[in-house]
Amino acid sequence: MFRFLGAVRAAALVLCSAGVLLASGALQRADADSSPIAVDYDVFAGGMHVLTSVLEINLEDRSYNARLGAELAGMPGWFADWAAEVQSDGAIQRGELNPAQYSAERVRRGESQKTVLDFAGEGEVGVTFVPERNDSDDLVPAELLAESLDPLSGLISMINTVTDGGECAATIPVFDGRRRYDVVFTDRGLDELRPSSKSSFAGVARRCRMQLELVAGAFKDDDDDDSFWNSRPENRRRRQLDIWLARPIADGPIIPVRMIGRSSIGAFIIHMRNVQVPVSIADTETPEGCTVVVEC
Repeated sequence: MFRFLGAVRAAALVLCSAGVLLASGALQRADADSSPIAVDYDVFAGGMHVLTSVLEINLEDRSYNARLGAELAGMPGWFADWAAEVQSDGAIQRGELNPAQYSAERVRRGESQKTVLDFAGEGEVGVTFVPERNDSDDLVPAELLAESLDPLSGLISMINTVTDGGECAATIPVFDGRRRYDVVFTDRGLDELRPSSKSSFAGVARRCRMQLELVAGAFKDDDDDDSFWNSRPENRRRRQLDIWLARPIADGPIIPVRMIGRSSIGAFIIHMRNVQVPVSIADTETPEGCTVVVEC
């Protein structure tokens, strides 16, 4: 069960990145319609359904709010208590997201751990832990925080390039309160995704490879530790994810429709289950048989 929780934590981090991609894609249409967009995902690991998640993005002309909620599902949910919620809000200036506050809360066995980031500009980021932590040995140098974004904000240049028909290629500096890492995207071309009973999408999608590169902060190097953030070279592949981006609804945003990564129990796969979009989009060229909540 603890190995499944390791896979869940890795999948949750992937979904954080997916949330950024969704926010970026939705930004392309923020001026046209500021209604919320939500995407439901199911996570499978070791052949089991282990996690459900919902990603919500609300964009106004000059501000945004993004939320990711996740909880255990299937058999793991019978035996363990685990849930997480991540939220980010900020301003939209000249087509870019500028985060104001980010919070991430995890509840396990009835105990909550929360991290709050307050962005003051000019590379200044206030960090609050509830309960308090003593990570003085793992502090990230202030000079590394300049232009860094939280895990649910940013990646605008990469997704904008994909939206415009270009390739997926970008390096994004990210700070989560304890770690500073780079999210590096490389383009892997177009794939034809076949129909699946676990997914509501089939068709052509662009495959982006996402690699998290450790820079500074609370990383482990214990030979007996196989966690996601272990800095041993052999663990680097666990921080590599393949993300397929597509536009499941005409005039809707480009979003992640499938993701595949690796954990201590093997591969995990994240399928898009449905998309909830504004009626103004769903009524235009929604595929035959689909509703506002797309499950076709």
